[in-house]
Amino acid sequence: MTRWLLLVALAAGLGLAVPAAALADADAKLLKLVRSSSTSLRQAIQTAERDLKGRAYAAFATANTDTVTFTVKVIVGEKAMSGQVDGKTGKSQGFPSVLGESPAFLKDFAKVKGTLIAAVKAAEATAKGKAFDAAFKRPNGKLLFEVDVAGRDDVEKDVVIDALSGKIRKVAEKTVDAGATADGAQPASAAPAP
Repeated sequence: MTRWLLLVALAAGLGLAVPAAALADADAKLLKLVRSSSTSLRQAIQTAERDLKGRAYAAFATANTDTVTFTVKVIVGEKAMSGQVDGKTGKSQGFPSVLGESPAFLKDFAKVKGTLIAAVKAAEATAKGKAFDAAFKRPNGKLLFEVDVAGRDDVEKDVVIDALSGKIRKVAEKTVDAGATADGAQPASAAPAP
């Protein structure tokens, strides 16, 4: 959940303490809004790909007061662009911005024949919920899609999919209010502020 790592890093940089409970509450709110949203992450990806005329490599939901906004990152030619999709209407909003992805990243993503939408669909079917964060990643030279799925109650499942074969590699379950994953690892939102 990269957005919470960014929040914790920003708060730490500003000298602010971010209690784990506050982040867990924000996570629980996001999961609830994602489950009740009339627009899914897959629909947001389709909208952004259509409107920006490119291929999505990352997408995530952000909680607003009573709905979500989806940010979708798309490769358009040799550029990476970011656009937003309204969770209520399912329509693009605002103006797209250009991102600074490295040529190596773009080259690795070009090797992937599958799509982010297919990875989200597979993750949702495996985890039995609605996806709210999905991204193409390259840890240690492996090409993967990582998808976070809002399951029942306050359960989040992290699904890792091989980006070349489309096979599910790992499923980890995390209870948001408990603060730990089923395999015992602490989520980013439970990390203490420095």
